[in-house]
Amino acid sequence: GFAFLVRYTLHLAGESDSEKDILAKRTQMLELTGDFRKYYPYSEEAYRVEAEVFSELNEPENELAPLREAMNKLRVCPKCALRYADVQFERGDYPEAMTAIERAIRDANQTQSSVSEGYLYYLSALCRIAMLESETAAREQVYGIYSDFNIALREISSSSSYMDVIRSKTNALVTKTGVEIP
Repeated sequence: GFAFLVRYTLHLAGESDSEKDILAKRTQMLELTGDFRKYYPYSEEAYRVEAEVFSELNEPENELAPLREAMNKLRVCPKCALRYADVQFERGDYPEAMTAIERAIRDANQTQSSVSEGYLYYLSALCRIAMLESETAAREQVYGIYSDFNIALREISSSSSYMDVIRSKTNALVTKTGVEIP
């Protein structure tokens, strides 16, 4: 209910032309996320929804704080870790994104996964590529990338645009490193 109410208020803020109204709705949404955390202290959804508020209100500098807080306070928070990784990847902070991806993969080990594990491995492979030191990367590093892409391929729909990126990146890796796909 909290998440729905916050998203509905976010929708109303998006429909408003008044800066005063938008600021009032922002305050209301943050109070709701605070209550959400208070009543459900072990739920990652409260943190994720708060980050979503900041993202939708175009406050990227505030978006990471609730995600980071969730990762520090909660034992399991795959959604928050994934969103944190996405933001850091988009900003080009690949080591930080990789740390969050590893956390999300570990946290996704549940009876019912709440995140796309295929996407996690896809993002992991892209981070690893971005962090390769040189074209003479160690064979183990390249195999790690291939392994991540292979897991992603098994999980992601074959009609997905991710398939084209995977194909392109692996072809480039083979050409640049000389390490064939096993």
